[in-house]
Amino acid sequence: EWIGLRPDSEWLFCSHKGTRLTAQQLYRVLDYTAKAIGMEWIHPHTLRHTAASRWLGEGYTVAEVQQLLGHSSPGTTMVYLHANPVHLIEKARR
Repeated sequence: EWIGLRPDSEWLFCSHKGTRLTAQQLYRVLDYTAKAIGMEWIHPHTLRHTAASRWLGEGYTVAEVQQLLGHSSPGTTMVYLHANPVHLIEKARR
């Protein structure tokens, strides 16, 4: 729904006017979303971890994920990345 209504903006999380959300506004959106799907809480860092893991699973390199997350060091990016056991088993079978 939001994608169709979302204004053209440089910000991933933006207001209805296309401006950047404040930290407080983002927390409010995440709190509302978590409750709507039956979760107690979703932390913004969870989004970073999820995105990084998903990008890696889709074949992005660590360097590409590093750039997307805005890290200056690949070591910092590695902290966010977790091996997916199912993916590892599938890869080992090849």
